Amino acid sequence: MTNREKLANMAMYDMLLTMAKNFDGCILEIVTGKDEDCRKQDGQARADCKYCVSVWLNEEYDE
Repeated sequence: MTNREKLANMAMYDMLLTMAKNFDGCILEIVTGKDEDCRKQDGQARADCKYCVSVWLNEEYDE
C-alpha cells in the first residue's frame, strides 16, 4: 500500500486527529484559516482535539 492509498482510505476525522496529535497548535486553524479556540469550546478546557474536530466536521460549511 502506498502512502497515497493509505491517506485516501483514511477517514477525515482520523486524519485530522493524527495531524493534531503531531502538531503543537490548533489543527482547525490550519484547515479553516480562522482563529479557532478549539482548546476551549463551550467554555470548557479540552485535553485533546477529539471533541472540537467532531463538532467542526458536523457544522454547516461557511465560506
